[in-house]
Amino acid sequence: MIAATNRALEDDVAAGRFREDLFFRLNVIDIRLPALRERREDLDAFIAHMLAALAARDRRGPLGLSASAREALHAYGWPGNLRELANALERAAVLSRGEVIELEDLPDRLLAPPAQAAPDAPPQSLEDVERRHIEQVLAESATLEEASARLGVNVTTLWRKRKRYGLG
Repeated sequence: MIAATNRALEDDVAAGRFREDLFFRLNVIDIRLPALRERREDLDAFIAHMLAALAARDRRGPLGLSASAREALHAYGWPGNLRELANALERAAVLSRGEVIELEDLPDRLLAPPAQAAPDAPPQSLEDVERRHIEQVLAESATLEEASARLGVNVTTLWRKRKRYGLG
């Protein structure tokens, strides 16, 4: 059996959030894969593979990236790892007018500079922090159910919060 998680199970065992016996049963061979933002040298290979798969799936010619689109993909932090990259490329492939994905075909969130609070900025409201956290967890999760489990709320509550914050 192969099991994967994005959580530090050792910490969860120590905090009593994960059963120790189950951890030792599952943790026979530990393989750690660094996040995409920690292995930028692999980004071009992932992009090429995903674009080839999209072109084959959609029965179209080979897809390419403009230099500005490639630069934007390399500059982004990828909190959602490969799932987020695949989603961004699929969206861009659908929106592209030709065989080359341009900067304007990419999702807006990839083009915005990372938000950094100014030193004298007032503290963020709890609502702002919640919205950003939900947005990040949604980007990193494959399904709404997975996101709701990670956030510790039921799916209906998460659906309402998404609607309230305009997150899809």
